[in-house]
Amino acid sequence: MDLDVLQHILGLPDSPPPLRPAKLRNYKMKMWGPYPTLIPNSSSSAVRKGNESEGVDDAIPGKLYLVEHPAQFTLLERYETDAYTWHRCIAEFTDGSVSTSTAESGFECRVFVWAGDPDSSELSDGPAFDLERYQKYFKPKFLIR
Repeated sequence: MDLDVLQHILGLPDSPPPLRPAKLRNYKMKMWGPYPTLIPNSSSSAVRKGNESEGVDDAIPGKLYLVEHPAQFTLLERYETDAYTWHRCIAEFTDGSVSTSTAESGFECRVFVWAGDPDSSELSDGPAFDLERYQKYFKPKFLIR
């Protein structure tokens, strides 16, 4: 998520919230119009087990934001609308720093995923999310509200 949009949604102070590079497994990425959308990948564990020796990495890279208060999570839920629901998952940090974890190499967190049919015609496999395009064409409309 764009930092300015995150600050706007959560009513945060001017300084950017800390985001940590991380990756998720067991999900796949699709596009819903201009927005990236996570889809739970039910076959991922079987695929990964079969490809471990080949070094296949099905992880989706991204950034992790630590929500400090339940009210902030509620604000994010409202922003995401009923098009999304949340799942518990394990994010693996990719910035090399050590942190407390609830799993071997990750951090237990929540992620917003597509709430509808994963095979919906509303979703596409591409083109990939373009943050610069989003910031130029879609972000200004959101922040003017």
